[in-house]
Amino acid sequence: APPKADSAAPSDPTVSADLQKLIDQLSALDVQQAQTPAEEMQAFYEKRAALLEKLYAGSNGDEERNSWLRQLADSIGAAVQTGDYSAGVERLQKLVSDLTEAKASTQQIAYVAFRCVMAEHDLAIQDEKADYSKLQTTLEEKLSKLVSDYADAKGIAEVMMHLANVYEYAGKNDEALEMYNRIVKEQADSDVAKKAAGAKFRLELVGKSLPLKGKILDGKANNTAFDLAQMKGKVVLVHYWATWCQRCTEDMTKLKELQAKYAKQGLTIVGVNLDSDTKTAGTFLQANKLPWNNLYEQGGMDGRLAVEMGIVNLPTMILVDKDGKVVGGTLETGFRGNVQVVDRKASGEVLVDYELNYSKLEVLEPFTSGECTVQLPRTREFGVHSRAWVKPGQSLTVFGREGDAGSRIVLQRPI
Repeated sequence: APPKADSAAPSDPTVSADLQKLIDQLSALDVQQAQTPAEEMQAFYEKRAALLEKLYAGSNGDEERNSWLRQLADSIGAAVQTGDYSAGVERLQKLVSDLTEAKASTQQIAYVAFRCVMAEHDLAIQDEKADYSKLQTTLEEKLSKLVSDYADAKGIAEVMMHLANVYEYAGKNDEALEMYNRIVKEQADSDVAKKAAGAKFRLELVGKSLPLKGKILDGKANNTAFDLAQMKGKVVLVHYWATWCQRCTEDMTKLKELQAKYAKQGLTIVGVNLDSDTKTAGTFLQANKLPWNNLYEQGGMDGRLAVEMGIVNLPTMILVDKDGKVVGGTLETGFRGNVQVVDRKASGEVLVDYELNYSKLEVLEPFTSGECTVQLPRTREFGVHSRAWVKPGQSLTVFGREGDAGSRIVLQRPI
């Protein structure tokens, strides 16, 4: 849902009569949203954006104007993401142009420009013929340009953090680490600096111990203390999740199957719930009995359990071996597949024929085919069959219809 108009309360005596009228119109419009038919949502958001633009233009004081500007950009971006307001992209583009022409602050321009870039991406991936690999590259380039163009803007750390996550999602861990390091060093006072430090720590955990401690959400007054270090001798899959994350709850069934299949080999699962309040998590767990412990701590995505590991995207899974060492920094749904090298060049470049069928979470390691390894940072239930030329050491990202699914084909050694 779009942000509500809460920057100026209706009873605020400092608000002019004209602004108060606009605020009342916005409040009345928001009440109508739930009853607005799908075919009328474009018109709804056009009207809402127009009201917010008037509120921004007519407000006095930098703080109030900035508040309305943020609401305007955020609400348009959210509406584009849901697919309800494709025209919002052009509106954001014009807003960036107008702010630039008016010589607004770099903070204002950067804030809106970031939402514009994300809206452009969100709209593009809604196209059934979208080339997800190209769109991902375009997103990286646009975000990188924003970081360069607005390096001194207050709030640029948010863009840097998002770019780092895009890199990590695409399997570009070196680029992600570099960006996380920059945030920690250059944006130390920002809200995301601690989470960036946590993400850097997580990416560098492979081969090291995962220092996970907390309280088990078990309904007891003080909850039971938990320390992952006490689980040596077992293979542990740590699952970061929240009830509002549909993919997280969908994975529960697959995780149950996984634990049942590998229980005799010592596999156990530990959940880390990142809901904002205990009641929500507790109610879900009462209705959905899980055969493993779930840790909880107040704060949700901004709490200690999320920040110390730099958790931004859910679900996130980390696999720990029997010696207590991290095997993989990010794991998700498993797959069945077939990979064949069908041609090669003198340079070492090979033509890879790959067929991947995403189904159950049933393997703990990447699928290896002698010359190549297929790794899946994100998956959905669908199939891919195609060919591509891949250079030694090069990663090829294949995106599925969902837009957030993909795989990497990586040559283990020169051929």
